[in-house]
Amino acid sequence: MKSNIFFSIKKCPICKTKEYSIHKIGYKNRYSELLSEKLKMSENSLLKYCFNVKCKNCGLVYKKNWFKENILRQLFTKDIPVHPKGWDKFSNKFSENYLKHQINKLKMTKPNDKKFDYLKRDILSIINSIELKNLSYKNIEFIKKINFNLKYNYENIKLINLSEVSKLNFTSKEYSRFKGLGSKDLINYLNKISPNFNSYLETGCPLWGNIDLINANNKKLYFGKLKNCEFWGKNCKIKNIYCQNKIKNNCTIINFDSFDIKKKIDISCNFLMLDHTINPLKIFKHFFKISNINVFILEDVKEGVPIQHFTGWSNFVMRFVAKKFNKNIKYGFNSFSKSNLKLFCIY
Repeated sequence: MKSNIFFSIKKCPICKTKEYSIHKIGYKNRYSELLSEKLKMSENSLLKYCFNVKCKNCGLVYKKNWFKENILRQLFTKDIPVHPKGWDKFSNKFSENYLKHQINKLKMTKPNDKKFDYLKRDILSIINSIELKNLSYKNIEFIKKINFNLKYNYENIKLINLSEVSKLNFTSKEYSRFKGLGSKDLINYLNKISPNFNSYLETGCPLWGNIDLINANNKKLYFGKLKNCEFWGKNCKIKNIYCQNKIKNNCTIINFDSFDIKKKIDISCNFLMLDHTINPLKIFKHFFKISNINVFILEDVKEGVPIQHFTGWSNFVMRFVAKKFNKNIKYGFNSFSKSNLKLFCIY
């Protein structure tokens, strides 16, 4: 059965080295739950089978066993056709009432209930998106307490005083789940790298980025669709509104893999998508062919590499890539460095 679902990765996808060390196991999330049910495997068995390794040469973290395209295509188009993180900034989840409601539900849910882990993750996603700088010391300690108890001491969740939730400031911090990854700070960063850039390409989730924030006057803006075995998009819609419809009036939507252009695009900005692709070396080559400056935003590999991500990226492996293609590299800026993400600019 496994031969119909998985295939083994024989060499590092970046440097083709065969030697590796074992990296930490992927953490449990919604995708590991759903895939384990779909494949009729226990969640722990699935995570152990798709174990993470780290290349001893370039430092890339990747899955030693990975899903075949048909499994991934079904995941992104049928099983979970709507990208949850993308649409969350348009939802009503980031609110006092919703947080109280979910905490109450968790208090009444037993740990062996299928909804238990989902509720914990949902609550964590909200409290970890709250901007802390305008909160009192007491408010911050309350958030830390919820965070700790959700992860390590469930029984104490029942003692949470919901009146304390009312004292929180529901302002989402930059680059968090309910804010998205587009920001004026990021646009200013891009302008410093390429002053008055005239063309811009974005890949990843169309609901995350800068396209609707960039002044489109005299600029050519593109959004690059990925393969439907790599990312959401084809059936990603809410109330019959497709995610790409949110930006279609502000840019030209293209198929990234087949896109070519005579004059290189000034800047490409690639939001949390490189870790989904089975052939990152091919992706790099294509970006460098069509774009002068390439920004890659990725989850920090220190957090682990979850089941839906094929690879994990560190400063070390990105320096390796830059050197391999004879490019320069820069890292994040002040406000971005406070997030749980990593930014790499290769040019």
